[in-house]
Amino acid sequence: MAVRQQAVPSAQARAVGTTPRRRTNWGAIGRYIAVAVVLFIALAPFYWTAITSIKVDSEINTSPPTIVPHTFTTKNYVGALESNQPAFAKDLLNSTIVAISTTILALAFGSICAYAIARTKFRGKGGVLGIILSVQMFPLIALVGPLYVFFTRRRFSVICPRILKRRH
Repeated sequence: MAVRQQAVPSAQARAVGTTPRRRTNWGAIGRYIAVAVVLFIALAPFYWTAITSIKVDSEINTSPPTIVPHTFTTKNYVGALESNQPAFAKDLLNSTIVAISTTILALAFGSICAYAIARTKFRGKGGVLGIILSVQMFPLIALVGPLYVFFTRRRFSVICPRILKRRH
């Protein structure tokens, strides 16, 4: 009985093209580029605010603006936190308390409501979820114009006459 041995290919034979070549996934590359662009657009205002806070006054108003500050200063932070401006510290504390308490309340009520919607089966569940999603996608700043029109109309004087008396 003859035993056949298979020849082990040499390194040179393997390098000639016997290894499979990976294909380039252009769709994944495009998604990564799109994510990078969206991330840059979303984070650019935070970067601009941060570098403006450490620029000197003369560099803030230069034209064209500088992307990377030439001179760094912490004078703006020291000035805001000095003891001769107690209003800033009080306002910062008030904003922190309001932000923390509203976050805790929103998480508590939101998680209870989300649990109830997720666990129960009822007719119209898809519609309720659609309404919740559409409300979440609507920017609240878009309500400023209609609210201004509503509060400046005379019809509002029937509802809240004291507010209009104070204004005029």
